[in-house]
Amino acid sequence: MQNKHIVALRALRKSSHLTGKALRKGVHVLDRVEHKTSRLIINRAGTDSGAESIPVASLLHGAFPHLAPIHPALPNVGQKPSVTVFVPSLGSRGFYGGIATLLIVSASLANKLGYDYRVIQTSGFEKNETVLKFLASNGVDIEKERFSTLDVSFRHPERHAYLPLHKDDVVVVSAWWDAHTASQLPLSKKFVYMVQDHEPIFYSNSDSLVLAEQTYHTKKFIPLCNTELLYSFFSESGGYDYIKENAFWFEPAVGKQALLGQKKSKKTRKMFLYGRPAVTRNLFFTAIEAIDIAMQD
Repeated sequence: MQNKHIVALRALRKSSHLTGKALRKGVHVLDRVEHKTSRLIINRAGTDSGAESIPVASLLHGAFPHLAPIHPALPNVGQKPSVTVFVPSLGSRGFYGGIATLLIVSASLANKLGYDYRVIQTSGFEKNETVLKFLASNGVDIEKERFSTLDVSFRHPERHAYLPLHKDDVVVVSAWWDAHTASQLPLSKKFVYMVQDHEPIFYSNSDSLVLAEQTYHTKKFIPLCNTELLYSFFSESGGYDYIKENAFWFEPAVGKQALLGQKKSKKTRKMFLYGRPAVTRNLFFTAIEAIDIAMQD
C-alpha cells in the first residue's frame, strides 16, 4: 500500500499538470484574440484577414492620382455657357508647346461662340490671370469678366471635386488622362479632344499604355488633330476608324511673341534643339547623333 505522502504528492503533481495545461491553452487563446483584434484595428476595414486591406479606389488613386474623377454639379446661379478647358496648371512655366496650343485654341473657340472661358486646373493650382496676358500676346483677347478658373487638383477618393456644368458647356481637353476624366462626365455635347501626340507610345507595355489607348475609342469626343501628319497617322494605322471619319486637323504656327522685335544679326547663327535627356520619347541622343552626322556632311 502506497505511502499517503506519495499519493498526496502525485495528486498535487497531477493537478499542477492539468492547471498548467489549462493556463497554457488560455494564454494561447488570449494571444489569438490579441493578434486578431490588432489586425482589425490596423485594417480599419473590419476584416480578419492577416493582410492589410485597402479600398480599390484608393489603390488606383495611389498609382494614377490624375485619374481621380471629377463629379458633375448643377450650374451656379447665373452661370453662362462656357468653353471649359482642362489643363494641368496655370503656372506661367507651362505656357509652351502643347499647353500653349491648347489654351490658344480653346480661348479662340470661346470667342467664336461668344461663351465665357473657364480653365479647370487638374494637377496643380495657381490663382492668377497670367493666362489672359499670354492669350492677349498671341492675339486672343478674353475679357476678365468672362474668365474663371477652378481648382480640382486636390481630388481624392475621400475628397470629391465638383464641376458645375451648364447644358451648353463645351469641354476641351488634350492630355489622355483629362480625356479619360471628361469621358465619365454626363455632358450634353461631345467634348473636344485635341490630340497632339499618339500618347500610348509614351509608355512601355503597361496599364498607362492601355488607359491612354482606350481614350481614342470612347466615341464621346470630337477629335481635333494637331497637324495633318498626325491625322494621317490615325487614318492609315488601322483601328482608329472613329478618328479617321470624324476628325478635324490644323497646322500650328509660330507664336507671335517669337517673331516680335527680331532683327537681322551678323552674329553667328544658332541652332535650337528641343529635347530632354531624361524624357525618352524626345529621342534626345538620337537627335544629337543626327546633328553630328549632318555637321560632318
